Amino acid sequence: MDLLAFLESTCQKFSPRQSMPVKKQFAAVVLFLSLCLPLGAQVKSGSIALQASRPLQNLRGSWHFIPADVLRPLTGSGQTDWTTATKDIAGWRQIPVPAQWHQLGILYNGIGTYRLNVETDATFRERGLALSLTYISMAHEVYFNGRLIGTAGRIGQDGSLLRGHTGAVLYTIPPEYIKSTTNELFVRVKGFHGLGGFLMPYQYIGFPERVSNMHTRLIINASFVSGVFLFASSLYLVSFFGRKREIYYLYFSLFAVGLGLVAGGLNGLFQFLGVSFIHNSLLLNLGLAIMPFAMFSFSSSFFGFKQIFLSRFLALLLFATAASILCMYVYHPWFLYHARFVLPAKLAAILLALGLSIFYSLRGYRSDHAGSISLLGGFFIFLLAAANDIAVYARIYNGIHVVEYGFLALLIAMAGAASHRFSMVHHSLDQKIKEGEEIRSILIRSEQRYRQLIEGSREIILTVDGDGIIYSANDATRQYLGRRAETILGQSFFDFLHEEKSGQALGMILARDYFGRALQSDSPVQFPCAFRNSLGEPRELLVRLERLSGSENELLLLKISEQAGNVLMPYRRAERQIYVIGNYLTVPDLLSRRLVSDLINYMEPAEVHGIRSCLNEALLNAIEHGNLEIDFDTKTRVQADGTYLDFIKERQRDTRFNGRSVHVYYSLNSDRVLYRITDQGPGFDHEGAITRAREKTRDSLLQHGRGIILMLSAFSSVQYNARGNRVTLIKEFSPRA
Repeated sequence: MDLLAFLESTCQKFSPRQSMPVKKQFAAVVLFLSLCLPLGAQVKSGSIALQASRPLQNLRGSWHFIPADVLRPLTGSGQTDWTTATKDIAGWRQIPVPAQWHQLGILYNGIGTYRLNVETDATFRERGLALSLTYISMAHEVYFNGRLIGTAGRIGQDGSLLRGHTGAVLYTIPPEYIKSTTNELFVRVKGFHGLGGFLMPYQYIGFPERVSNMHTRLIINASFVSGVFLFASSLYLVSFFGRKREIYYLYFSLFAVGLGLVAGGLNGLFQFLGVSFIHNSLLLNLGLAIMPFAMFSFSSSFFGFKQIFLSRFLALLLFATAASILCMYVYHPWFLYHARFVLPAKLAAILLALGLSIFYSLRGYRSDHAGSISLLGGFFIFLLAAANDIAVYARIYNGIHVVEYGFLALLIAMAGAASHRFSMVHHSLDQKIKEGEEIRSILIRSEQRYRQLIEGSREIILTVDGDGIIYSANDATRQYLGRRAETILGQSFFDFLHEEKSGQALGMILARDYFGRALQSDSPVQFPCAFRNSLGEPRELLVRLERLSGSENELLLLKISEQAGNVLMPYRRAERQIYVIGNYLTVPDLLSRRLVSDLINYMEPAEVHGIRSCLNEALLNAIEHGNLEIDFDTKTRVQADGTYLDFIKERQRDTRFNGRSVHVYYSLNSDRVLYRITDQGPGFDHEGAITRAREKTRDSLLQHGRGIILMLSAFSSVQYNARGNRVTLIKEFSPRA
């Protein structure tokens, strides 16, 4: 199986809910792999095979290496077959590229020689080859089949380092240099006080035009990222001078400086500006020293958490690393000790600062602090990139470096958070003045409107808070609920809802959901509801909720009225209707009321109410247990946890279920009424459920199977199809006296 087929099959295997199309999942996986995951080594056992079908290849992998200058005796000797001349020299080993010598335990301060066997086909012998090498410590010479094709830096005749260079270098290999058999690529590397070898993984070989494009792209990308960091630093430094109270502007600027120094140093950009390789390394290490202090100081000051001890500790670490950098400048052998001991400490400090910053961002998120979400997103991306690069540096695997893009994502997130705070601070005063004027105007209008609604209204008019506590009521409560207005003040609106033994707790849940919607919307919310009168009997009324703007607390204006009847109902003789509804829990209650609205001509009100309860239960079962495939145990658990509505909404968005619907067929004549309810779920064992219900076993008295018990008692006939996803309910009318 090829790689693309494997990735696509993996996407399908681990995406059981199909939250997005498979093609999009596949593209996301490929993008993630291309950015963060390690790529397989293309150099194996010191050899690489170049083919026209792969015009560009990375040189990561296992090279031949010897800690000795074996090429110096061959230079100018006329010997062209260097592999033959060097193969019998003892000491050759295979080491990974990229990796520095000290990471591999090779304590060596001289010239090391890398060797790579390159096999080419006829296409390369016609078009030539090119090499792009990046950050090789600290100077090197490249030979191809015994011919010098280029140098970076300068190595003296005695093997001393005359001039270092760690920037990206492009080398071109003419076609006449390429043999038809195996070619030999040698890289003669001069270390610097124990530091030597390939540091970065961006080493490429292939067709000249492809390598040149990649080489240019790497330089442009590195220059762009470094430029963005330094520009952001200057921008927020100016902002700090304009508003010195916002000290986190200064820390942001300092952090951006550190990022710019790290990005520029890793890619050798400062050497293109005439800076020596020593100063390039010093700037890189200085950037790494600045980062933890600036990151922690920004987060703590932005969220207002004072941690004096940690701030002093990181500041002390900054000064200690700065002193180590100064030692490197004065005493060059200190480079090795800095890389072995101080650099890991700086990386640990960055992780410490990152962890504390994430902790502060989480605390800020819990307290609804502006900008916390932006920072959390930036820290998450940076954490992935930093973990990847630390693993690559520690040679846990041979991967690519993406930390620059993690830096960029974090910087953008910090800038977004700071800009949000800036906007809030500078516009808060005007906003408060406008809000005060609006609140005063709204209060006046609300008071006038409230008085108009109260006077002479035949509807129940209440003012309640978000928890349903009644603050005021009019005298219409006596007519509908049999209670005087003054007796219900301070009580909860939900205490007056009627709860049936058949489990109308869902009505209570839906009513609370409507309250939540009304509090978040400027538009009125309307829904039917069953109330309990003074005798404990249910009464169907219509509830209308409207949020009162400008009140000191969140208050709702609540109107309760009689539902309008159908004036044509006495003249109707027969009726047929078909409904197709989605998976919304509010629809069954409304539809069940509509489906029994004409039965009052044929049945007693108590029987009509029982039919409506059964229809409501059957429709809810079709949605929950049928289309959404929620078993009884899961429903019981989420109801107990108080997460029932959130769980329903998650199922409604699930691509496995959101295309399903419930089909309802309704037929009425003078002899009977028929309802046929069909869902698109897998069905259930209806025969066993009916048997248990008819036998009235202990299980049938529990919540499981309650709907079947109700339907068997309310309807003349209850029939399921073989699959169990369709039920037909028939009620035959008895002659009324």
